[in-house]
Amino acid sequence: MTTEEEWSIAVEGAAIAKLPEEQRLAKIIEPAPEYKVDKDATNPEKTKTKLIMMVELHDGKKAQYYPNRTSARKIASVLNTDLARESMKGWVGQTIIWGKILKQNVMGQEKDVLYVTDVKLIT
Repeated sequence: MTTEEEWSIAVEGAAIAKLPEEQRLAKIIEPAPEYKVDKDATNPEKTKTKLIMMVELHDGKKAQYYPNRTSARKIASVLNTDLARESMKGWVGQTIIWGKILKQNVMGQEKDVLYVTDVKLIT
């Protein structure tokens, strides 16, 4: 069983951007991707539903990954699924590749934003 401490890191675009291209990948692991209601820290009345998945990075570290809509749609398209909870169970074991990283304005700050460009079963 996974403990909260194992999931204490989140995938950061800036960290992935610094890696060599061949290390910009992650394996989707259990538990299966799911939607989580996230309250806005600045406005507690405002909520947002986010997709979260647990991944294992190239170095074996496990982390939470919140894919953007474009990346989630790309994963679903490549795996011929949709974004329903049941369909996403089939994503476990697949490896996502962050083939595109763009500098974008996120909540007033310029950040490295990761885009999944391919999904493969790598054993």
